[in-house]
Amino acid sequence: GLHYSEYGNFEFGYPIDWKFGSSNNAYIAQDEATGAVMSITATESAVSYKNLTKVNYTQYASVSRSGFVLQNYSASDNIIYAQSTYMANNTKMILVQYLIASGSYEYTITFETPQDSFSEQAELFQNAINSFRYF
Repeated sequence: GLHYSEYGNFEFGYPIDWKFGSSNNAYIAQDEATGAVMSITATESAVSYKNLTKVNYTQYASVSRSGFVLQNYSASDNIIYAQSTYMANNTKMILVQYLIASGSYEYTITFETPQDSFSEQAELFQNAINSFRYF
């Protein structure tokens, strides 16, 4: 599905057969079969990632995620991409995040899935990322 949000003036895609809902400017799509979850939030902010370090990101992303390990990270002044693993209920989880700063808003796109189902979910998530845009 494709969804437009007036708050933040952006649109994004999500897997059509996933359960979809929103609350407080956060959108959540969930695959109940695998436990994969995708969330997108918009926050009014003039943030830039110019001075943000990998350590800053790790401190932010590791909060309440035990055994957090950052595996892949790249950043520019307005986009951060990171892939990590962590443990939840004795399950190794994959976390993929995009942080996007438009100058007016900060968009956070988060994808979390058990490692076992990551390969089948990765393409769906990439399609959702490819369809994201702000106006």
